[in-house]
Amino acid sequence: MRFDIRNTAVQGVNAVAEVMAALRELDANPDIDVIIIARGGGDFQHLLAFSDERVVRAAAAATTPIISAIGHEA
Repeated sequence: MRFDIRNTAVQGVNAVAEVMAALRELDANPDIDVIIIARGGGDFQHLLAFSDERVVRAAAAATTPIISAIGHEA
């Protein structure tokens, strides 16, 4: 099994753009079988990038299956 990892910002002003860029790059690679978008927990404000409409639409447009593993505040 081979893994191809993309590190991105997961909160802050760059998070949405970086997550979308990584998602699109991985989705364009025919050797990728599944994309996992993951991050640890945090409060609501820290998780907003993953609820951004642009990220949601990019995920919906992807042809590669996506697993979402987004934490939450305990």
